[in-house]
Amino acid sequence: MNYLTKKTLDKYKEHWVSLRDAGFIKNLNEVTILELEAIYKQEVDDKFFVNKWCMSCVAEMIQRIYLSVNYDSYIEPIEAFAESIQSTTNVEATFINDFKPEDVNKQVPKRRGRKSRK
Repeated sequence: MNYLTKKTLDKYKEHWVSLRDAGFIKNLNEVTILELEAIYKQEVDDKFFVNKWCMSCVAEMIQRIYLSVNYDSYIEPIEAFAESIQSTTNVEATFINDFKPEDVNKQVPKRRGRKSRK
């Protein structure tokens, strides 16, 4: 899979996620279908023709594309590691920055509601 193919599949990833998780596709236009058909011809079968008016045929084509290139398991290891480091450092930084010593001694207002029996 070359760089342009990867970027095109990334661009239309929401259609694959919707098809995979919910079982339907929305808001497909002709340009999207033509680009995905070109990728299908490049990656899977060069003699393929899809009926653009048949949404189940288009859905099947999209499913075959993303499954044949193993899109869900294709993550750059360096990018995944960088994202995990970034997410953990942001969480720790927000906890440290949000803590203020004057917040500890702040009086909590009384709750309104039913009086307790003593």
